[in-house]
Amino acid sequence: MKSGCFHSNVRFFAFPVVIALAACFELIIMGYPQGNDWILELVRNVEYHAALASGQALPF
Repeated sequence: MKSGCFHSNVRFFAFPVVIALAACFELIIMGYPQGNDWILELVRNVEYHAALASGQALPF
């Protein structure tokens, strides 16, 4: 086994983790937003699911 193999693997796997943490930093610190349009978003998702299940294309 090469001496530098372990360190290169750690950097290879650590880089995506650091990028994901940077992208989700506000979500991790502040928590998931609990806005007043949460129910509307759930309804929209259910409507999209029903449209796709019946074979319709998305409206955009």
